Amino acid sequence: MATVYGYGVDLSKLSFTDEEAMKNFIKKYLPDEVENMEENINENGMDVFEWIDNYDNGFGYHGLSAMLADIINKREGVEFSAYDSIRNGCIYISANYPWHFNEKEKQLTSASFSDIICKYLSQITSDVIACESLDLYFESLD
Repeated sequence: MATVYGYGVDLSKLSFTDEEAMKNFIKKYLPDEVENMEENINENGMDVFEWIDNYDNGFGYHGLSAMLADIINKREGVEFSAYDSIRNGCIYISANYPWHFNEKEKQLTSASFSDIICKYLSQITSDVIACESLDLYFESLD
């Protein structure tokens, strides 16, 4: 077992229950996925949360954390990571050497990180969003 340290949001501590808000969020930020989402909802009887649970970022991560990392990374020019080993997962930036970060990541502060996270999460949850240090456990780091 391996441990990765980072700073981010444990999404399992937040409530995501507004289907309409989630659909609108996906339409706004993942327009190429809307047809797939609507097909699965209308023809396969899925709800939007089941569709999100099945979201695959193409790098082996799934669910809400993977979807949010994809959206934020593309829009903000940062490389936040997804952790999907718990319900809804975590989105975080890992502790790393400075030379592994791009220029935007090097300029991040806890306040600017929180601003980025809140910009997106506040559209899909009404809960208080708390960024914190995270210890994430992986079976392996392959």
